[in-house]
Amino acid sequence: MTNSEYTEYSIERLQDWVGDALQTEATGEEIADAIITVLQQEVEYHMAAMNKASSVLAYLKGNRKTGTSFAKSSDWADFWNSQPGYNEKTITFS
Repeated sequence: MTNSEYTEYSIERLQDWVGDALQTEATGEEIADAIITVLQQEVEYHMAAMNKASSVLAYLKGNRKTGTSFAKSSDWADFWNSQPGYNEKTITFS
């Protein structure tokens, strides 16, 4: 299977899963929350990998500080759960 074929397959499965979820008793909020949860888990996973790689890179370059971290889980929780600022619009879905 080529990358293009796998991408097409993956997108089709996503469409199937969303369509399936819409046919259940799940609310729009539950479906949206499930999608947000998956995306948040992906961000946290990749942030942890980035932080670890950055720490090793800093160590190898002579910056021997331990515990180097750019973002913590609480930072991402704050990001995902924050309210829009005074100059930001609220996103709504209809």
